[in-house]
Amino acid sequence: MIAEERKARGDKHPDVATTYNNLGTSFYDTGEYDRAVGYYEQALAIQRRALGDEHPDVVQTYNNLGNAWRKRGECDRAIAYHAQALDICLKALGDEHPDVAQTYIGLGDAWYLKGEYDRAIGYFEQALEIQRSKALGDEHLHVATTYNNLGRAWSDKGAYDRAIGYYEQALDIRLKTLGDEHPSVARTYNDLGVAWAEKDVYDLAMGYFEQALTIDRKALGDEHPDVAKTYNNLGNAWQNKGEYNRAMGYYEQALAITRKALGDEHPSVAQTYGNLGIAWYAKRAYDRAIGYYEQALAITRKALGDEHPSVAITYNNLGLAWSHKGASDRAIGYYEQALAITRKALGDEHPSVAITYNNLGNAWKDKGDLSKAKGSYEQALKIFTTRLGKAHPSTQRVRRILQILRQQPSLQE
Repeated sequence: MIAEERKARGDKHPDVATTYNNLGTSFYDTGEYDRAVGYYEQALAIQRRALGDEHPDVVQTYNNLGNAWRKRGECDRAIAYHAQALDICLKALGDEHPDVAQTYIGLGDAWYLKGEYDRAIGYFEQALEIQRSKALGDEHLHVATTYNNLGRAWSDKGAYDRAIGYYEQALDIRLKTLGDEHPSVARTYNDLGVAWAEKDVYDLAMGYFEQALTIDRKALGDEHPDVAKTYNNLGNAWQNKGEYNRAMGYYEQALAITRKALGDEHPSVAQTYGNLGIAWYAKRAYDRAIGYYEQALAITRKALGDEHPSVAITYNNLGLAWSHKGASDRAIGYYEQALAITRKALGDEHPSVAITYNNLGNAWKDKGDLSKAKGSYEQALKIFTTRLGKAHPSTQRVRRILQILRQQPSLQE
């Protein structure tokens, strides 16, 4: 197709750029982000040459590049592309255009991944204001998507009730616009389920997951990746209820679908291996957990690169498993690898950095080095307090650990 278009129109025609963008999006949708970037960059080069640096068509390509780099874990690079898109949008289209709102959403997504939830919320709210009052109206599907984004950010701040409120607004729009059997409705049910699970209301959460599953199986078929995602969510809920074997049954169903639909080396396959590892870890079968984590790690490194935040998550999981096997030094090695990646990819104050400092604190405490443990916990507490607030459960948990630790005679001044 691309060869025929190039032959018919020439290498520098804007329609060729459109085809490159479409190819990039196809690879983006299958998780092949490097290939997506390659096609987007070819599209951008043609557009800039044929249309100029500030043409509105260039905006979409900059945003596409931003989204792809975000998926690769390169948040700063993503933000730079979205910022270029925003500058062009504001000059060419004004500050009330839907493309400006979409660019704000891209910026919000990137800052969200960096753990800058307040900054992300600011961008999502700017997008929402444009969409609701000026561009699209209160019941447009893009408005529902922005409500979902706001729910996700508030959920990660620990404000689950506020998140649920946004998800319910998104659900109301999607039910009215799309009907009660649309996959987008299923996605909102999944979001609501995750939020209720965070509140430890697992039966209600599973009710939402079951609704999502019914819709997706009917609309998309039994072997669609979205069905696998819901199986993973059901597995997580059953795991949190302590039903580890039942959880693993759902994870195995998710794994079978994802491998068939996306291939053995897709990041979603790695995520499910990670979930299986967590379940075996919870059953104290640490060697088996390590086996699944290592499979997840191999796929993630190959698919996303050695410095992606998902790699850091797996290093943390490996550290936890080795720590419970009594291998504190090995655990610390994994935590330090996780810390280096997360700080580089997401910044020094991302909540994931705090989680790793907390894990390091536990490992140093297990080794009997209370001074290093205290230092790690203090780093974790500082980040949790700044990013999540004093009332967040993670902040309170680390504060309690430090209060106990500081009473140890060896740390008394």
